[in-house]
Amino acid sequence: MRVAKERFRKDGLVLPFGHPRLGFDYPNPTIFRGTDIWPISDTDSPLGGWPMDEVSSTPWEASEDLYGRFFSYLRGVMTGFLRQIATRDMHFRLFNTNVTTLENLLTGTYDRIETSNISDPHNLGTPRTLGCLFPLLRPLSYNKHATIITLYVDAVMDEVPSSNTEREVQESYGLALQRLRNAGIDIVAPGVNRTSAEYNRVWDKRGFLMDTEPIFQRFLARIDMRSIQARLNLTMKEYNTIVDPWPTRLKLRPDQPGAQEEFARALSSPFTGVERYVEWKWWGRGSRLFYPRERRG
Repeated sequence: MRVAKERFRKDGLVLPFGHPRLGFDYPNPTIFRGTDIWPISDTDSPLGGWPMDEVSSTPWEASEDLYGRFFSYLRGVMTGFLRQIATRDMHFRLFNTNVTTLENLLTGTYDRIETSNISDPHNLGTPRTLGCLFPLLRPLSYNKHATIITLYVDAVMDEVPSSNTEREVQESYGLALQRLRNAGIDIVAPGVNRTSAEYNRVWDKRGFLMDTEPIFQRFLARIDMRSIQARLNLTMKEYNTIVDPWPTRLKLRPDQPGAQEEFARALSSPFTGVERYVEWKWWGRGSRLFYPRERRG
């Protein structure tokens, strides 16, 4: 698997390991964008954004050829997509612009709007993201199920350093540390080599073992979710109806069959386990504002 990853980082091509590269003589412009920056970071991976369980279960003769398996999976997805658009009346409009200008470029309203992770604190942020896009959401009178979907990649881990008390630190990392100890891995033991590849591999994936929902609720409270909802007449769905709120979270308990394999896939994936989707709908008759759960002492 490591050899396959290294091959991708050399040429930027998602192909089976032994596939000829001779016909690919133009650098991928989405990777090689200039001469003044390193093309891709050490965490970039074409697997980001794709379901690892589906990729891993795709039949492929060379079991360790990760990108060959991924190539086969993508070919199936793309083939299915092409078959669908061949039988439907479908139109695409592409804009190379900032989301803050979309309201001036689009004239209609939409049943579903997906924002990716521009709602993260270090990007546009939740208030501005929703403020830019809620005028484009289909009115409640036309579609009570119209939804804006935001993704948070950094919110949970950004919230952890703000834990000031020993209790909050334990709530953030305690479960992860205990689960690692149960698996025979103690990354806080005296004398542990914190510069080793194994230490960093496990520590970087600690999000898979953390109790992330309480931390995310702290984030919602800190950005004053109540005022955002009231100001825009939007409410956060208490239960998602379109996408899994925690799509990369481990689904199996440690004692269930396949749990070890699931954890191994998580360690080899580009995900952190703290990716969180939030769905927003109009706040109207028959609905109520969703308030983040408050901490009780």
